[in-house]
Amino acid sequence: MNVIAFIIFDTPSEYTLRAQKHLIRLSRDYSHSLSSVQIGRFYISVVMRGAHEENSLPDAEKIHFTLGKVKEQELTRDRYLDVCICRDQILISNDYAGSIPVFYSQRNGLILSNIEPCVVKGSNTRAEDLSMENMYGFMRFMHFIWDETAFGHIYQLLPDSEYTYCGQSRDFRRSYKGTIKSSDSRARLSDREVAQELYDLNMHLVKSALYGFDQITLPLSSGYDSRMIYAVAANDENLLKKMRCFTYGAEGSLEVEAA
Repeated sequence: MNVIAFIIFDTPSEYTLRAQKHLIRLSRDYSHSLSSVQIGRFYISVVMRGAHEENSLPDAEKIHFTLGKVKEQELTRDRYLDVCICRDQILISNDYAGSIPVFYSQRNGLILSNIEPCVVKGSNTRAEDLSMENMYGFMRFMHFIWDETAFGHIYQLLPDSEYTYCGQSRDFRRSYKGTIKSSDSRARLSDREVAQELYDLNMHLVKSALYGFDQITLPLSSGYDSRMIYAVAANDENLLKKMRCFTYGAEGSLEVEAA
């Protein structure tokens, strides 16, 4: 199953119906297929790539799917989210970077999805649910801390972890996989040697990602991401002639000047 989005909940309501409608709208907007099924206490809706009749969930005791373009033997390396649902349990495993986020709320029952607005709608979230503490952490550190989101009752799964949700006890158990291991293989390298290795790696990654395109448009900010991409293009004639850039912001702003 080529799943790209999903919702799982255990307590149907007018709010979970709104969440499902949001997922249906997304599937229609992008011409993908949506399928729904119930397994035990859980209601599952998934969006699968492509509008094909055969894209439907099986009527079974267990459903297993993986988000991300990976092969089974590559789950320890690539970006993925692995989901297994049986009658009374949900098992979720993700990669070391949490590349595919998953949000959940246990207000009025469980609702869980990789599409955050579905969880917002499905948990009857209101403006007063905004967490000032969480937002302070976001504004200070430029990212949410640990499993926080903007709302006090909505959380996100942490990366490099395996989660088990038990339907009877209605609790999450998390185990840290420890995919990333410490190493001293670069301990004796100089700063210049480390920088060169990172530069070479960035050259390889950007070229492999962009070489297949006829035209490339790069929003050029003063940040690291666009700067690293442009650094590769600036040293590759084939990429450079296909690339167009633009910047944004008020005239004379630091962002525009730095870009």
